[in-house]
Amino acid sequence: MALGAAAATRFERSLVTPAGMDVIGRGPDERPGARDRVSPGITADDRTRFDSLTWLG
Repeated sequence: MALGAAAATRFERSLVTPAGMDVIGRGPDERPGARDRVSPGITADDRTRFDSLTWLG
């Protein structure tokens, strides 16, 4: 997966969802190591949230 094939979206708490971050990839392929490839693009403000993400396979 190229870094351009992923997008990270941060969102605040709402009435129906907790605050969080979604990392979305394009296409059906598995992405081993995606966390390491997306990580350099995360700002220092989001680092703690990013490091605590649960990655689904």
